[in-house]
Amino acid sequence: MDEDGEEHAVFAKTAYDYYLQGPDFVKKELQSYGFGEYHLDEAFSDDHAVTIVRPDGSAVIAYRGTHVSLDDAMSDYDLAADALILGGYHRNGVVRAGVDFMTRAFNQQTRFQRAEERYKDVKRTYPEVTLTGHSLGGQLASYVGRKHGEKAIMFNKGSSPLFDPVTFGRYEDHIHYTTGTDPISYAGTFSGEEVIDIDPEERHDYLTHSLHHFLPKKTKADIQLLERSDLRPSQGLLSSKESRQTFCDLYPDDELCRDS
Repeated sequence: MDEDGEEHAVFAKTAYDYYLQGPDFVKKELQSYGFGEYHLDEAFSDDHAVTIVRPDGSAVIAYRGTHVSLDDAMSDYDLAADALILGGYHRNGVVRAGVDFMTRAFNQQTRFQRAEERYKDVKRTYPEVTLTGHSLGGQLASYVGRKHGEKAIMFNKGSSPLFDPVTFGRYEDHIHYTTGTDPISYAGTFSGEEVIDIDPEERHDYLTHSLHHFLPKKTKADIQLLERSDLRPSQGLLSSKESRQTFCDLYPDDELCRDS
């Protein structure tokens, strides 16, 4: 995969990492992938999106994909957003107007509304913004990018087989990296964005949906850096045992972890 894609795949990963492990883990991950001069703007980072600032002052918003856990309240919002994608919220104005009316009536926000709000906040500080994300996060990046004319880099973005294939139009600076065999994102390959297929690697991911297929390789030294004792797992946003996991606990199928 090209360097631009690998860079944004790492950023997409940080959205999950921030939620599960916290800001210190994200900073170490950026360093271990070779992005030590990039920094995490914690003022614009939370449970659903993170903001990474490049050395040139431009910003990348990475939206988190779906995380399912029985003891995680955010899972309900994630699954609700997945249902909105299936129902065409991101493509159908009538559906969107109805959902937005109901959320306002009950003083709630969908992941789509939060994604757009985060973009507006970041844009006021950083004039140049790029959007990225994996799965649900990829669709959020696509939605906000199309609405506001921003560049979006997506990885196996969530899609609707009912709405995406019948949507017309071309979107400049929208790139959708896909494994080509993922049923969750397949319909999104017909939605007017540039599609780049990559060959999925065997990682026991039979749907080929995982973000791992797009990430650059890491070395043993990289993992040792992440597992130093000065990384405090309690700094994550989750209080469950997931927040105490090391790299290999989070990504056991990674080739670097198979013998560990």
